[in-house]
Amino acid sequence: MVNFEQEYDVYVATEIGDFSIGGVSQWIDSWIRYVVPYLRVRPVLVIEVAPTRGWIEYVKQFALITNVPGEKHEIEWKYPISTFDVYFSLPTTEYTDEIIKRARKVHLLSCPHSKLFRKSTEEAINSYHKIDSLVVHSSEKESIKTHRKYLHTRRQREIFDQDKVIDFYEGLIEAAEETIWIGVNEMDKIDHHIPNFYKFENNLEAINNDIVGFAARVEARKNFHYLENVESRALTNPDGLEWWETNYKNKISFNSVNVEPYTREKVEKFYESSEWGIFHGAYVNEPFGYSIFQSIDYGKIPIISKDWCKDMEYPFRANTVKQFETQVAKIKKLSIEERNTYLQHLRKYLLKFSSESNWRDNLLSIYNKSEDGVWLPGDLQPSNG
Repeated sequence: MVNFEQEYDVYVATEIGDFSIGGVSQWIDSWIRYVVPYLRVRPVLVIEVAPTRGWIEYVKQFALITNVPGEKHEIEWKYPISTFDVYFSLPTTEYTDEIIKRARKVHLLSCPHSKLFRKSTEEAINSYHKIDSLVVHSSEKESIKTHRKYLHTRRQREIFDQDKVIDFYEGLIEAAEETIWIGVNEMDKIDHHIPNFYKFENNLEAINNDIVGFAARVEARKNFHYLENVESRALTNPDGLEWWETNYKNKISFNSVNVEPYTREKVEKFYESSEWGIFHGAYVNEPFGYSIFQSIDYGKIPIISKDWCKDMEYPFRANTVKQFETQVAKIKKLSIEERNTYLQHLRKYLLKFSSESNWRDNLLSIYNKSEDGVWLPGDLQPSNG
């Protein structure tokens, strides 16, 4: 149980470690490793998930469920980390809501919308009380706009729910004292641009293979439909292909795509594979693009969208199916020497996103604010800047 008599700050997220439903867990894992050891005030992490039967069964795989007889909150759903407390918002949000209510400060590490299942938009935002900071990982408005562009929205209820999510995310941004954007490009109306980081540790030579690889969820903004006529390998949820084929506004099939069901432990092996050498990273409205960095690190030539790292000179960009297929054809004509030259240029430019200490200190300048100043690593005394 959390000792409410001791001062603490609460941090709220949607995933962690093996409990991964998207790219946010990579960011949370780095936050635990690099930021938590230097926090001035004791942290408590709350993982918010939807209080539904399906989510409860999923979380049971990762949570330590403890009965606490005699306490007001008799059941704790904890994630096993020894260095600080982590609680799931299950079986109800009663206990985690109290943790949030009693905290000195409330920092949202991502934009959770599980509270929308049982609350109005206004009630969900107010449940966080005073939001001291919010980390924005994507634009829900743009993501849903892309979804509606490509895929059928078959029920009025689905449209209502999507609009509710947009209002919630925009409301959180408006309510937060400070906002943080993690993408490679700056974002309007956000207070701090603190892009994620990636450390190039492999720097492998180019793979002399013309098959295309894909490693992401098949949400609409990832443009999975670009692969319809392209021989490719995909590390993703196989159900996503059926979802696209059922909901895409035009008839489509993915007979050219060989799918490997996603699990987190397969990621490194997939990128190491010599069975493919071109990477589909032409995602629209991509914030940071961790998978793009990985592809470059493992010797794959990426195709990216025209607005990703838009100041970087790079020819293989695509924003339509035809453009994507054209870029695949161009890359196939490259020699292995030319591929390696492109990889060297990419790595050189993207090195500016490689410092975990800069990333850490920028976040700590927000989380470690006090009346005395900002507490940063080193002697952990208030800094002058």
